[in-house]
Amino acid sequence: MNSFEKFLIDLLRGKSYIIIITIISTLIGGAYSLRSSYEQLYIAETDVRPLREYELSVFDQFNNMGIYGLNPELTKSFKVDSDLLLDLFIQNVRNRDSMFQAALETKFFNENEFDSNREYKEYVKNFVDSILIQQYREPETKKKYYTLIGKTEDKSKWVNFIKVFHRIASEETKESVNERLLSLIDIIQKQRNFKLDSIQTAQQLIEIDIKKYINNKVKHLERQLSIAKQIDLDKNTSISNPLLSPEMIYLRGSIPLSQEIKFNKEGVLPEFDSGLTSLNSLKQSVLKDNINVVPQKLIDSLHRSVKEDLIDNNNFRYAHISTDESKFYFKSRRALVIVISSIIGFIIGVFFVLGKEFFLGLRRLAKENS
Repeated sequence: MNSFEKFLIDLLRGKSYIIIITIISTLIGGAYSLRSSYEQLYIAETDVRPLREYELSVFDQFNNMGIYGLNPELTKSFKVDSDLLLDLFIQNVRNRDSMFQAALETKFFNENEFDSNREYKEYVKNFVDSILIQQYREPETKKKYYTLIGKTEDKSKWVNFIKVFHRIASEETKESVNERLLSLIDIIQKQRNFKLDSIQTAQQLIEIDIKKYINNKVKHLERQLSIAKQIDLDKNTSISNPLLSPEMIYLRGSIPLSQEIKFNKEGVLPEFDSGLTSLNSLKQSVLKDNINVVPQKLIDSLHRSVKEDLIDNNNFRYAHISTDESKFYFKSRRALVIVISSIIGFIIGVFFVLGKEFFLGLRRLAKENS
């Protein structure tokens, strides 16, 4: 009889012990799994969606800036829509600070169960970091939304956590939105007060650049003209100007160079004309719009809107989260504990039987020798 056959016979002989020990271990595991901390585990999913159109009414004054005839690019900068607010909201969410604060504020975990405050906060941080932020798109509208996915043993705790997190994240988003809008209002105010001065300064700078450019160019042309005269070259039609380096344009001849010098001294420079024309056009636009387009009353009204509708409004939320629509998927841990207990019981039973047979064999061997 080989060792494997003996092993099987020993197990069969002690199968009752293995069954009994496995049952006892399973019962112990089942009893242990009934403890509150092993009662249940849920995978929670909560959607973060963009605001609906009617919820954006507080931004109507900013979104309708186009009626004042402002620069289209500036008007576009003022545009506040649901996608922008959702992006700003998620941007604040991704740094996890709002989630961490919400978990502490709602006492998502019992601090008394930890040995130290540091250990408690580290555990909360790990929980917050484990929450997934998945991006999806609506099948029909293609509008994006996000889903927060986390684990919880208590549905009500998750719901409360999300509500507080929604408030804190909205407060952080509010700061970003207010900063953005106040900066844009400041731009309009400065445009009203300083735009003309800026344009006039730009015109002066261009005129200075023109003078410098002309002086330097004329000096260089005069040096090249002197060389052309020295070699008695009046005109050279076989040379194409683009092929000549700046130090060899004397090869064009003295007559073309004299004409170019005269042309430059008269200040006819097409390369600068477009810039000056644009500035003159902008200046005329400002002179017209300075009264009709950006009146001080409008700027004051925008400041008032930011303060009353946003800064002082603590109830406004910058993304739509309905905790009532949160989904919870049950993930049983009891079954896992019971299965592991059964496996451990079976292994203990096997070792018990093998040990028992080993010691019985030693006893038999001792009797035979005596």
